Amino acid sequence: MSGVMSHVARRGLVAAGTPTLTADDDILGSVNWLALAYVAIFWVGFMSIQYTYGEVMATLAMVEAPQTETNIAIKVIGEKDEKEMEEIETVTKLPPITSHFFRSVGVLHARAGSLAPYRGLSLYLVYNIMTALVSGLFLQLGLGSFLTTVITLVLFSRWGMTWTHIVISMPRAEWWCLRVPPIGTWKKIAPATALYAIASYLATAYPAVYFRACGLDRVALDASYWRNQDLHSRQIIVVQLLACVLIGLTLSVLLVLPTSVMLTRIQASMLPEEVEPIFHMDRTFGGRVVSEADGGSGQLGIREAWQSFDWASRIRLLKLYGKLGAIQLAIVSCFIGFGMTVL
Repeated sequence: MSGVMSHVARRGLVAAGTPTLTADDDILGSVNWLALAYVAIFWVGFMSIQYTYGEVMATLAMVEAPQTETNIAIKVIGEKDEKEMEEIETVTKLPPITSHFFRSVGVLHARAGSLAPYRGLSLYLVYNIMTALVSGLFLQLGLGSFLTTVITLVLFSRWGMTWTHIVISMPRAEWWCLRVPPIGTWKKIAPATALYAIASYLATAYPAVYFRACGLDRVALDASYWRNQDLHSRQIIVVQLLACVLIGLTLSVLLVLPTSVMLTRIQASMLPEEVEPIFHMDRTFGGRVVSEADGGSGQLGIREAWQSFDWASRIRLLKLYGKLGAIQLAIVSCFIGFGMTVL
């Protein structure tokens, strides 16, 4: 039946004066579908690694506290009837789980199941879609990109805190909508969220300004512009592109990373008492968090959030991002190399 219908359709196309598909057209279509599937597989794999390590594991690294292991040994002192028992206590500081790049995911699997690396993914997608839609609406109203970034992130700050709580806690049966904190908590995290939004905006705005000031937008918009440049001009363009990337990375490390740590640790300090953390976490953050019942605020302050994150933890987080960047660069290189060779 399908062969008859195909024949009828082909005759109809010929009668209408439309050229029929040739063997070359079929091959070209197959190659296009193969290239599309190749790009889709790459994108899913790349984003999976980014979410697991760049979002989930990085968040856990920002709040994990070192653990200690206490061992008590009994030592016999003296001879014959004058023997005495002495207890010797040794305290060993265990390395944080997030200090092991690949093993940390294995621990996460063991404690929260096979889908643990993708915990909070549904909320993450909804959060990004909603912030994109609201940002577009604010831009249409003429608020400007700076105000749009700050206002949007502050408006959805409770959703951001909910995602952090899902990531750092043991699995719970309740839907994420039921874990959104009361609206009264908005004012507690709004300042840290606004600070993070400002840092994120600056880290993207300054490289963009430099990009346009150097005229690099012409390279991106006009393919013939690069071909018409001599060797010296091309070298200058490459140096300017590298400088643009370096500016972005520097601002990310100096501005975005500290404010992200501050915001995440403030959110973690407000984790409900009945919720168990999935990795070891000092709920008092070195005695800096005093519960509201005891006359405190029940959360970290912005300055305390960064000060309580010691240098060992900062270096551990930078190493995690460095390893993630190296893996992603290798994946992109393999993607481009294999694609140019086969497709």
